[in-house]
Amino acid sequence: VNFNKLFNYINYRNVWLKSTLITSLAIYLTLSMLWDLNKGSFISSIMTIGMTLLVILLVNTFVIKGSLSDKRNREQLKIYETYLPIIDHIIDEIKVKQHDYHNQVQTIALLKEEIEGTSYDTYIDEVVKKDIWDQLILLDSKVLMAFLYSKYREAKNKGVKIKYEFKTFVLTSRYTDYELVEMIGILIDNAIEATLETSEKSISVVLEHHNQLNRCIVSNDVVEFSMSDIPKMFDFYHSSKGNGRGIGMYKLKSYLDREKGTINVFYDTKTQLLYVDICFN
Repeated sequence: VNFNKLFNYINYRNVWLKSTLITSLAIYLTLSMLWDLNKGSFISSIMTIGMTLLVILLVNTFVIKGSLSDKRNREQLKIYETYLPIIDHIIDEIKVKQHDYHNQVQTIALLKEEIEGTSYDTYIDEVVKKDIWDQLILLDSKVLMAFLYSKYREAKNKGVKIKYEFKTFVLTSRYTDYELVEMIGILIDNAIEATLETSEKSISVVLEHHNQLNRCIVSNDVVEFSMSDIPKMFDFYHSSKGNGRGIGMYKLKSYLDREKGTINVFYDTKTQLLYVDICFN
């Protein structure tokens, strides 16, 4: 028996088995102490049993609370392990872009001297359009920055254009970084999947601070969408993509309900754009 694996499984992976074992041990010790008690000590026995039950209750409370805390910490660690390497890659890419920046400035300066009008304006627009870091680098949360950049690369590899618009660069929230990554990630992942079936293949992500609330609006093209689909979007396991799908929006709504956040879905029949708007503390 690999006792190390067994211990880790009981202590970190299965809180209910851990709780059951501790409770069983406490009951066993109590029965062992009461084994030779006679009728005269019946009242004392009841007190002992009562104290044992109280100890069991307290211990289980701490066990469950500690296990839930451990789970949250492991999830946070997983997020940081996932996105810290991306942040390192980002830093390397920015160093490379410093050289590109000087070349672009020299070219712009030459165009300004030699050519005015359409060519100059077109070149400027093209430089700005290709620079994903124009606003992304200003985000206060580096984990969120790394996450959004990873989604930009994923979308680009799939032939999807994703545009970020930041009306605020600081998201002060009751939610942790890993929870924000999950929430915004659900919206972007759904948008990418839906957009793959369209001809435009474009997504817009807007982050802003409105009426003392954080707000994220994701819009994308969709095909074969009906207004009657909106109420079903938040049902557990409801999905048009097959069995075993459709957990994301249900999970997102659960996150928002926890802190009294809101989610609104709007479909523009003229442009065939689907807007999902979440507001949260």
